[in-house]
Amino acid sequence: MFEAVLSCRQAYLGKSIEVLDKVVRLPNDRVAHRDVVTYAGGAVCVVALTADNRVVLVRQYRPAPEMVMLEIPAGRHDVRERFLTAARRELREETGYIASSWKKCIEFWPSPGFVDERLTLYIAKGLRHGPTKMDSDEFIRP
Repeated sequence: MFEAVLSCRQAYLGKSIEVLDKVVRLPNDRVAHRDVVTYAGGAVCVVALTADNRVVLVRQYRPAPEMVMLEIPAGRHDVRERFLTAARRELREETGYIASSWKKCIEFWPSPGFVDERLTLYIAKGLRHGPTKMDSDEFIRP
């Protein structure tokens, strides 16, 4: 291991995240503090391709950068559900699309320097449109 954890305390506990203050010993024997965000469950994201190979994107306000962003459909993975089930749910909720073909592409950590959130990316094809089923706190435009 490159860093040895000397101590760890909970700095914050929220609805979906926990922030830890870790004191670590570095390889050069110096001591440093690390703020680490833990995110239970992980998340899924979907590259949904139309028949003419266009990527389906959604517009959604994001509070951290305080702006509307254009992004692929994505959302939390509930620890009790399969990742593919979560991906199907998020695509339907945010865009109204249902896909007939799904392929798991990759699992990755988008910001591993401070958060343990793992994303599972799927490719979805064979889209047909149905009604959206957004969560009550989502305001998304496909």
